[in-house]
Amino acid sequence: MKISRNKMKIVLAIYVITVVVITQFPIIPVINIHFSFINCNLIPFQFLPASIDRMNYFLSAEYHYSIKVIASTLMDIYKNFLCNMILFFPLGFLLPILYDKFHSLKRIILISFLSSVCIETLQLVIMITTITPWRAFDIDDIIANTLGGAMGFGFYIMTIRFTGHWLRGFVQFPGLVKKNEVKET
Repeated sequence: MKISRNKMKIVLAIYVITVVVITQFPIIPVINIHFSFINCNLIPFQFLPASIDRMNYFLSAEYHYSIKVIASTLMDIYKNFLCNMILFFPLGFLLPILYDKFHSLKRIILISFLSSVCIETLQLVIMITTITPWRAFDIDDIIANTLGGAMGFGFYIMTIRFTGHWLRGFVQFPGLVKKNEVKET
């Protein structure tokens, strides 16, 4: 069974809608919240030192809850960074399949970066206009999303190199390149 170009575009559209829903909803206005609650992180990896300090404190104090604290800290790191990378992984994989102009890592990085900046800016606007305190503009999200898109492109490259003949037979449309035609920069 071959997948048509239109079906792949539908997959991309569903992916984009899913990203919007995950990153922008729910929008629930909260009354009596002051603007001091607006979250905006412009310092890359700001969450890391605090997370490491928290782990070190509980390890040095020999708390019996230290395993829970370490697990909680690792979950924070996972939630803050890895989930954002996973969120943009499909973008880096689907775009080069559908569009020849995205056979370049630079273009994937650029579109991932710009898309992420748009999402974060929209979150900031929603946070300010609805005074929704659980939204945040976070530079770490932009970095992680961009890395996720680049990793998706890397997966696309590996797929073409190792199983290119299978993928070209599975997807029925031009846009998949031959092994030696993939631009890596």
